Amino acid sequence: MQIHVGERIYQVFKEKGWTIDFFAKRVHMTKRNAQYLFKRDDISIDQLTKISKAMDYDFVQLFLLDDKQKSLAEDPSSVYTRPRKELMTVSLSLTFDQDQSGKLPEMLKRVRMAAEQLGFQLN
Repeated sequence: MQIHVGERIYQVFKEKGWTIDFFAKRVHMTKRNAQYLFKRDDISIDQLTKISKAMDYDFVQLFLLDDKQKSLAEDPSSVYTRPRKELMTVSLSLTFDQDQSGKLPEMLKRVRMAAEQLGFQLN
């Protein structure tokens, strides 16, 4: 579904209860250009950013969502495929005195917690 940016700007304009004069001043346009803006379905990102700031509404996000929907329509597989990451496995050997064996569970618990905080997975 294509988003008509000008119509969406007009909807927000109406929701805010603004007059065309007030809107035109906020977006630094003439009254005539402001009225024409509502009919346009293509607006530059620069203009859209300025309008978004003036109206305190993120119209740029609508534009990006529309582009994403278009790309999904052209190639829906792009959403479902992710590049595979190559996994590495590292084995550790631990040497300790028998006297320290009672501390082993606590040490392993701490190592696991530290690894998880860093994004590693221990098996």
